Amino acid sequence: MPRAAAALCCLALAGCGAIGNRAPGPIAESPSDPPITAPSDPNAAMVFDVLAGEIAAQRGELETAYRYYLSAARRTGDAGAAERAARIAIYIKREDWAEQAVQYWTELAPGDVAARQAAAVIYARVGRVDQALEQLEELLRLENEKGDEGFLRGAAVLGTLNEVTLRLELMQRLVAGHTAD
Repeated sequence: MPRAAAALCCLALAGCGAIGNRAPGPIAESPSDPPITAPSDPNAAMVFDVLAGEIAAQRGELETAYRYYLSAARRTGDAGAAERAARIAIYIKREDWAEQAVQYWTELAPGDVAARQAAAVIYARVGRVDQALEQLEELLRLENEKGDEGFLRGAAVLGTLNEVTLRLELMQRLVAGHTAD
């Protein structure tokens, strides 16, 4: 009997080793599976949104990742989740989504230079030139408060825009408001 038990253990361990060597396949949902919904507890729902967003991003499902990160930002007021949503939207070239996310990001983190930069670029790209200028003004103020050269940062941000005339218009308007500087 001990010999049979030892043989059975060896077979079981060999079988477990073979399972670990298989590549994981996609998870198939049957038509009868209920849709995945966030838990009702706010903390659990926030954790769910962040984890679901991260898993979706790792799987390359960036539109889904964006939705979960934006949901997490709204549930918690977390600027990091709003930033992640904005960066995903920018990456997948969904400027309408990026506009929504950067607006929320700048509300949650008004002193964040990266948020102001992203907002200025997105607003300029979607034709909201006055809002882009407001973001550049705020960027200039934040950089000057730190003792940095805000105009250099603003010029770098504007340099990312494809439209030369839009770049020039925004820089001229920015400089015109600061002739005494």
